[in-house]
Amino acid sequence: MKNEKDELRKNIGTLKKLFKYLPEIKEDNIIPEDKLVGYMDTTNVIMVIPKTYFLKEILTKDFDVTETKIPELTFNDLSGTKGYYSINFLDLILPLLKNTTAEGFSLQCGKEYPLIFETKEVRIILAPRIMSNGEYK
Repeated sequence: MKNEKDELRKNIGTLKKLFKYLPEIKEDNIIPEDKLVGYMDTTNVIMVIPKTYFLKEILTKDFDVTETKIPELTFNDLSGTKGYYSINFLDLILPLLKNTTAEGFSLQCGKEYPLIFETKEVRIILAPRIMSNGEYK
């Protein structure tokens, strides 16, 4: 357990440093929507979809991620929307969002669907934790 937390802290520190040096968003640095791919962590819980070539290069060179097709998610039924997510993932996601050039982010969710955080530079999909009895702690 301690190794996981140490690795998470190391990754957060690396991301904070890297995003502070994020270059200006220029047309030639933006990945076209039809060319976007996701990168999953080894636990298959969080997917980062870089929208710039700069971020894509960082993810593929410095992190142990697997290229994955982006799932198509439609959020039709929002009644009774709730999900359960590990707080540890917020430790990773929030610094990443705060250290981009965006002034804000969008958040999408749906009943038993992943959360989607998005800025003009990155989209992050976070899978909910499945509860065996349907109860949330």
